[in-house]
Amino acid sequence: MKNTIFLIFISKMRYFLLFFTLPLFSQPSLIFRLDDYVIGNGGMQDSIVELFVKLEIPLNVGIISYKNHVNSQKNILLKQLVPSGKIEVMMHGFAHLDNNIIGKSKSKIGKSEFVGDSYESQFQRIKIGKNYLDSLFGKKVTVFSPPWNTYDKNTLHVIKDLGFTTISSDIAGKSYGITLNYLPFTTEDFEIFNNQNKGNLKSYADEDIIVVMFHPYTVGKAGMPDIKTLETLLKQLRKDEYKFYTYSGYLEKYIAGKLRLFINSRLRFNPILNKFQSPNSHGIYNKNSKLFWIFYLGLFLFFGFTLIFIFKHYRKLKSKI
Repeated sequence: MKNTIFLIFISKMRYFLLFFTLPLFSQPSLIFRLDDYVIGNGGMQDSIVELFVKLEIPLNVGIISYKNHVNSQKNILLKQLVPSGKIEVMMHGFAHLDNNIIGKSKSKIGKSEFVGDSYESQFQRIKIGKNYLDSLFGKKVTVFSPPWNTYDKNTLHVIKDLGFTTISSDIAGKSYGITLNYLPFTTEDFEIFNNQNKGNLKSYADEDIIVVMFHPYTVGKAGMPDIKTLETLLKQLRKDEYKFYTYSGYLEKYIAGKLRLFINSRLRFNPILNKFQSPNSHGIYNKNSKLFWIFYLGLFLFFGFTLIFIFKHYRKLKSKI
């Protein structure tokens, strides 16, 4: 009995130890997520892809699967880049249409392609899109980024059933208890690169990973870097020794990454921790991240000492019998 309790305790606690010690050993890391890529459109979206390839910086490309041009030369370009591991294809929804507009549902959370639709409806569209991308690139697409970063419980069941392993939405995305890798964006477009923030990039992360979500149409717009400025910024990040990953590359790199991301998906909904967040925080990815570690370390110690107390009490009772 004693050995059984001890083994169970150790098996559970090893994950918490990884959870707490990972930030001590990890390097500052960045994932770039380019949304709204339409195969065959060319223009700025391909200029961005070519820039990342040129600088040998990994990039996740979120493709709107329904909007495609099968005979486009850019298909050939992407096919050549994906096997290198520097470009990872994500499925960015099916048609990127608001289902409120097309009359399928009345989402209460704003624009959404999937929220409120039945499992069967979502399954049909996402399956068609995934099959197309799998066939086009000759490998399984495992990352899903929903348009407008909105989804519901049916969406998660569908993508899991179709073989996706990772979802990237925003930090408010719920898990509904469904086991997937939750890796949300932590900063939108290039706000971390403006003069106010670029000196403190780690304030946008949980001491480990920054996920930059951006769009082709924002590059060069007012307040945003143009393609040349973006190249300069990326070179500076390399010089500053930031590490760059695709989603799959990051999850392969860090043993505890999956556990941390699963736990992170729930932190936003903890009423105690919410009180510690600053008004400008990015969910768990904020300047008060130490408070989160202290809180969960406290829980770990509390339950650890409680188990030790129970074990000692059990031994005393047994000795008296």
